[in-house]
Amino acid sequence: MSDVNRITRKRLGELLVGQGLVTQAQVEEALAQQQRTGRPLGEVLVRLGYVTEADVAQCLCAQFGKPYIKPSLYDIPKEVLSLLPPLLMVEHDLVPLDRFGDTLTIAIGGMPTSEVLQKIETQTSLRVAFFISTATEVRKLLAQHFPDHIDPVTLEPRLDATAAITQAFEDEEADIDFEAIVDSALGLEPDAEDDMNEVTREIATLGEEDDNWEALFEEAEKN
Repeated sequence: MSDVNRITRKRLGELLVGQGLVTQAQVEEALAQQQRTGRPLGEVLVRLGYVTEADVAQCLCAQFGKPYIKPSLYDIPKEVLSLLPPLLMVEHDLVPLDRFGDTLTIAIGGMPTSEVLQKIETQTSLRVAFFISTATEVRKLLAQHFPDHIDPVTLEPRLDATAAITQAFEDEEADIDFEAIVDSALGLEPDAEDDMNEVTREIATLGEEDDNWEALFEEAEKN
């Protein structure tokens, strides 16, 4: 059976509030920022410092009764990776893991939605079964296979220069750095002082922020 039918009507913000991980006010603040940036709510909440990626993953594992996995531990066949367009994987922080008959298993670094799963099923003509991961873990693997779409250093998606400039203009609070936008689109290395950006700092300090990180995913590390 397809996992599309397992998707809850509840949104991620509701789940996190229900588990006492964030307040409604924090969710509303994150939603306002999400409207400006277009980034997933979970990612925005992490960037604001209200939750960790481990918090979000643990919440989703409990909600869907799914295990946490690290895609980087899997040797994914090239023919499986080629089943989905890189842009779709980057946009939704997901990666296919394996194919078993007419079922495609994927790891998704955030809240799965029926729309995304149905899109995958339509494109592949396969049923989808998902597992929970984090955006950071998914992007690590995507950066290895698709460096033109994910920066291997920052783990940030590479944007088309025109799209990035348009997005910056639409964000009224944006401090537009045209040189940085073009450099990113062309795949150029950032300046030295920019090497340790926000995402890199999050990765470096993730274990320090959440003492339960290793315990929570110890089983995944062993596999």
